[in-house]
Amino acid sequence: GTDQPAYWDLSRTRIFGSVYPQYWMHTQTRTQFHDMYPGHQFLQTIQSLADNTWKDKRTRDRVGTDGLRIPKGDPRGDMPSGIRVLSAWRIESSEMWKRYRGFAERVAER
Repeated sequence: GTDQPAYWDLSRTRIFGSVYPQYWMHTQTRTQFHDMYPGHQFLQTIQSLADNTWKDKRTRDRVGTDGLRIPKGDPRGDMPSGIRVLSAWRIESSEMWKRYRGFAERVAER
């Protein structure tokens, strides 16, 4: 078993079965909305996701303490070893959900 909240049960939140996921606050509305809810209960799950997918890889956007790109071999030891999740938000957005449903329906038609 997992410690996922019950509302992550995909059988209850089928893409095509209802307008919005059942656990959303706006399940019955037809007007546009964009709400954000603190997701502190998800911090450990998101941190675990970040920890389990992190790669020690030199990239263009990673800079050292001097503000310059980290050179090959990381001679100053500036390469980060991971990230720390400080906050999380659950977003309920009618517009984003509409775009997602359209994409999911196109994929399902293939």
